[in-house]
Amino acid sequence: MFINPLFSFVFNVRNLMRGLINLEELFEYGKINSKIANNIGAKEFKIKRGEVAFKKVSFGYDEKRKIFEDFNLKIPAWKKVALVGHSGSGKTTLIKLLYRFYDVQD
Repeated sequence: MFINPLFSFVFNVRNLMRGLINLEELFEYGKINSKIANNIGAKEFKIKRGEVAFKKVSFGYDEKRKIFEDFNLKIPAWKKVALVGHSGSGKTTLIKLLYRFYDVQD
């Protein structure tokens, strides 16, 4: 009677710790400085409504690994979204493009 609840408790604590580690990594994104520079003469970007939009974005790590081709995304202001997909589908790449760790190709 004692072993099953103890095992369940340890299993849940382990899952909690994994979740906290993932959450910590997510907050670290905001502390990293991007090496991507703006084009000369580019207008200053100001966030007005908080809407996120990608229009016909194309990106790939190389010619063989095209991740996005004419990709469109629109997230209205004050809305929450979840990115769901199998491993390698581009979820992390999308976040890195939003933070400008990479620059779009088209």
